[in-house]
Amino acid sequence: MLKTVIILLCAVALDGLIPKHTYWRPTDWLANYTAALIQLLHPRLSANAPTRHFLRGAFALFLQITPIFPLLVVLYTWTDQAGVLDLLLLFVALDYVAPKRRLRRLYALLQQGQFDQARHIAHTWLTRDPDNLTPPELARAALETYALIFFRRIFTLLCWFIVLGGVGAWLYWLIMMFDRQCARLGMATVYFRTLAMRLCAAAEWLPARLFALTVLVTSHPRRVWRCWRNQAWHWRTPADQLVLAIVGGRLGLMLGGPTVEYGYTLARPYLGIGNPVTTRDLRRIEGLMNQCLWRWLLGLAFLAWIIYEPFNLDAYAL
Repeated sequence: MLKTVIILLCAVALDGLIPKHTYWRPTDWLANYTAALIQLLHPRLSANAPTRHFLRGAFALFLQITPIFPLLVVLYTWTDQAGVLDLLLLFVALDYVAPKRRLRRLYALLQQGQFDQARHIAHTWLTRDPDNLTPPELARAALETYALIFFRRIFTLLCWFIVLGGVGAWLYWLIMMFDRQCARLGMATVYFRTLAMRLCAAAEWLPARLFALTVLVTSHPRRVWRCWRNQAWHWRTPADQLVLAIVGGRLGLMLGGPTVEYGYTLARPYLGIGNPVTTRDLRRIEGLMNQCLWRWLLGLAFLAWIIYEPFNLDAYAL
């Protein structure tokens, strides 16, 4: 476990030190491959044929994983430096710095009153159309998107890396990316993405609760617990609603609510408690996510130290 914690710390540090450009990021290539695969195999069938949609979606997910998963197994079998390979795979899959830079850029533009340019930048990473959003609504959309990106592409990814190493992290990343790319097509893929959506829900069940506990111990535990207990069970995607309810309770903000994502209207309930989101809250969500990450990593390091360096009274005898 101590080795795993060291790899986690090194991967997060490398992600901040070494920039990842789009033209050499394998994750972008795989995302484009996944989108092309979905466009090719998504059936132009009636929504009254859910079984055929489900089978085609399962086959598309199989084709997405098949070229990558066996390659990872072969690499681990042939190499004698599994730790180095783990570090490389985790570094490539992590997405810690890029969303933070987008959030800071959007915050600066909103503070300067450059709303048109802020909407233009938001097109590249928000799940909803920013053209029809007011500045407060744009700030709320950015805050929610950043919280969910952090949960999926950092927290859950690290959890599965701890459990199954680099293979587990990449297996979760592939399934999550398939589900996210299907979501871009809206409700037309509700049966097509059923298998991926259920696998993601199962993979995110425990990490969502670990994330909630991490936020719970920071501050305002009563308010966070009240939001967790009363609000976290109303959406189709349990991890999303739990994360946003916890974040809204911790920051004292009202999140969720009806919205339009990828051209489809979603009647979401309100989550959290307190005031509407403002531009200043974009800095607060960045600070909260950083606290959660480093407290979690330091907690793992302390646990590893306890396991591998048991407290020995004789060693401290005078």
